[in-house]
This record gives sequence, structure tokens and C-alpha cells, in this order.
Amino acid sequence: MEHGAITKLLEKDNNLICVFEHGVAVIPINERTAVNDQSQVFINTPVVLPENPIMLSDSFGSQWIESVIATDVYIYGVDTVAKKIWRTNGKNFEIISDFSI
Repeated sequence: MEHGAITKLLEKDNNLICVFEHGVAVIPINERTAVNDQSQVFINTPVVLPENPIMLSDSFGSQWIESVIATDVYIYGVDTVAKKIWRTNGKNFEIISDFSI
């Protein structure tokens, strides 16, 4: 609740990118767990999503569904409250504009 409501969920590189009103998080999807690193042995796990997401930004997000756009490389968003345009690739988060001239 500290980051507001979820405004958009997107898939990026087999992870979920969760855009909140005031934050952006990545949620790794764990469909299978490796039993042994040397061989290709996997087991199915009932824990597909972790309890806590990895926060990419705890300050900037988006209040509008229409202001978050996914491309092949980045996910772009507009935070109208903080007056910032941001982008993420699921690993890094950066502000690319601060609505100033």
C-alpha cells in the first residue's frame, strides 16, 4: 500500500514488471527450480512468485494505464505527480526527463 495501487503489469524477459502509482517493481517468475547446477535437472515448485517484489523505484511510477508503454528494449512511463518520464529494462531504472526546459 505504500506505493499505491497497481496500475499496470507487463512481461519483460520472463519477469513481471509491476507499475504502481508511486513505484516500479520487478517480480521474478520461478516456474522451475534447479536441483543441480551441473545438469539440467529441474523440479516444479508451488512457489511461482516471491513474497516480496524487487523494487526498481520506490519514488516514481504512474497513475495512468495509458502512460506506460512497452517497446522491445524498454518500458517507458510518465509520472504526472512527480513530473518525470522514466524507463526501465527490468534491471535498471532511470529518469529520462523532468518536464523542464
